[in-house]
Amino acid sequence: LSEAAQTLGYFDAEFEQHTIRVDPTSYQASVNLVLNTGKRYRYGKITVDQKILSENAMSKYLLLKTGDNYEAVDLINQEQLLQRSGYYKLIKIDVLHEQAKNYQVPVAITLTSKKRNNYKFKIGFGSDTGGRVSAEMNRRWTGKKGRQLKIKGQYAETLSGISLQLINPRQNPEDNTLVYNIDWTKDSNDDVISHSVNIGGKLTRKRSNDWIQSASISALIDRTQVEGDDETNTELLLFGVGLEKVKADNLIYPKDGWRIKASVSAAAKVLLSDQDVLQFKLQAKRVKQLGTGRLLARMNVGSTTVDDFGSLPKSLRFFAGGGNSVRGYAYESLGEVNDNGSVIGGRQLLDLSLEYQYPVTDSWDAAVFVDAGNAFNSWSDNNLKVGA
Repeated sequence: LSEAAQTLGYFDAEFEQHTIRVDPTSYQASVNLVLNTGKRYRYGKITVDQKILSENAMSKYLLLKTGDNYEAVDLINQEQLLQRSGYYKLIKIDVLHEQAKNYQVPVAITLTSKKRNNYKFKIGFGSDTGGRVSAEMNRRWTGKKGRQLKIKGQYAETLSGISLQLINPRQNPEDNTLVYNIDWTKDSNDDVISHSVNIGGKLTRKRSNDWIQSASISALIDRTQVEGDDETNTELLLFGVGLEKVKADNLIYPKDGWRIKASVSAAAKVLLSDQDVLQFKLQAKRVKQLGTGRLLARMNVGSTTVDDFGSLPKSLRFFAGGGNSVRGYAYESLGEVNDNGSVIGGRQLLDLSLEYQYPVTDSWDAAVFVDAGNAFNSWSDNNLKVGA
């Protein structure tokens, strides 16, 4: 009871009565407790000692507000939010009880910044990308407003590119972000090669019910070459909206949970585009514990409406096959085939999977699965391929 009172800000709480009367003949004890909590304390002046952000930018990361009721969990949430911001390596929050006046207790926050730049270098191999090397730089803050700059370059056999992201924290930055991006990409498989530049921005907002909404606009300049066909050049101004949610008992290794993500993007000739395009995507996943293992079900659905599929950029075409699609078929090897026998992708996508994972050790599972899917132009002629 004393601990509960302290964590809720009743710092003057004391027991006016506290007796235990034991009757050994009847093997009974009666307890009499009277706790006078006193008046609840509130947060007083909140001071922050840090050298990175402006006062306005820092206020976006402050959960503690002068005048609010004191609660110990607020201090934990405040520390975790500052850690997740990525700016600071040491976070110290002191509640100055000895300076409390009029039932208001001051709070002093002292922050020590991380190094401004962070670098990562990677080398590896994947069945979908082939051999690859990549380098990343994260400039944790570009100025007093706290904007972050991320630059990434990758060279791989099938997917190479350079991307720049400028992340602009807004009010409630964990739930509300604005990201500007510039991407150059070379995306190739055995049959289709694409060179594209994408410039745009995306606004993301998390609602109180944990649904994440997004809205985006991007300019896509693309040059796609299908083996045996003429090269196509396309310019599209794409507008997009999205909705997604994750609910799970554990975000790292869930045994019960689900994820759903849906998006719609469109371009129109009347709005600086070469052709009219409308595309819908839906991704869903369900995880459920079954015995000592877990059952995973996955579904990806996509549909595109476009007048001239031959002029559609590779990044907007659907393909199936590969490690995250129909396993047992090579990366992007499933789709419509042209007269030259080249896989050119499809307007529609259906990708289904059912898998059971059984724990072998603490770190390893064995799995059995069956995947089915394909990319095609007509739902009536989908020709699903199966891998198991």
